[in-house]
Amino acid sequence: MSIPDTSPVEDVPEQEPPPAGARPNWWVSLAVVLVCLAVVATGWVVTKLAVGDGARPRDLADGSGPVTVASAPSVEGVDPEEAAAFVGVSADLVESASTFRITFSVYEIEDAGRPGDGDAAEEDEAGSPASGSDPGADVAESPLGEGHVAYDTGKNPKFEHVFRTPDGARVDRYQMSAGQLVMTADVGVPGLVVLDPADEADRYLCSSEFATAHLRAVLSTSTDLAFVGRERVVLNGAEETVTHDSYLYTGTFTSLRGGYDTATGDNTLTSVAGTEFSLWIDELGYPRRLVLRSGDGIGETHEFHSFG
Repeated sequence: MSIPDTSPVEDVPEQEPPPAGARPNWWVSLAVVLVCLAVVATGWVVTKLAVGDGARPRDLADGSGPVTVASAPSVEGVDPEEAAAFVGVSADLVESASTFRITFSVYEIEDAGRPGDGDAAEEDEAGSPASGSDPGADVAESPLGEGHVAYDTGKNPKFEHVFRTPDGARVDRYQMSAGQLVMTADVGVPGLVVLDPADEADRYLCSSEFATAHLRAVLSTSTDLAFVGRERVVLNGAEETVTHDSYLYTGTFTSLRGGYDTATGDNTLTSVAGTEFSLWIDELGYPRRLVLRSGDGIGETHEFHSFG
């Protein structure tokens, strides 16, 4: 991955201030900003953002409750069968979290079945819906890419979005603690790119908005959002497998599909109407799995971990 040179700059003699009315040297100012960003970017390559160290993540299924925050949203008193209300609180919870991690994959689908169909109908011996299996396990898939998202308000950058294609191409996107969005890629237009001004695609792919964009789109565009029932979800985390008792919601909506234009080096964003979704939200209100299936045969699976 190409990163700008960060060699030390020699001291220069102090100069007299420019005469009144003179225009400032914006090229010099811009160069200083880019050098600072390059130094930070070099550090990102050496040490990637780590999420989950310190506070105990809420993924752990050992009975320990979440950290109580007075101003945090809560699903207390919200009926899970009121689908829109429960999904809305879930989005609020993610947006109020100080840390989270998302793993995701994108793939071509070679079967026309609906994601998650039949899962809620089967029950285990205890009378609870049996899950934990991949909701699309019976679907043939051809991988198009995979990645992860990490968010931690105590770090800089506070947001990292890494995407890799099967042939090894990689795009890294970041949101600094001050809000600046930047990107590096080893395909298309390699090197550090400062996204200023940032457009809608940049904000979706390079900031924490990525975590709730689909939940918000479900609330704003789905006309058939429905509560299906209870279901257990098994997530394979970085250190252990965790089971969550969850509520399953299904429907169709207009999804967002992010991408990268190798010709221009720009982020892209496409609205895909009629996308089918299956969404699992745990009993505390946190989303745990989201499966998307579009009419053009593209699927996505997002799994949510380590809320704090």
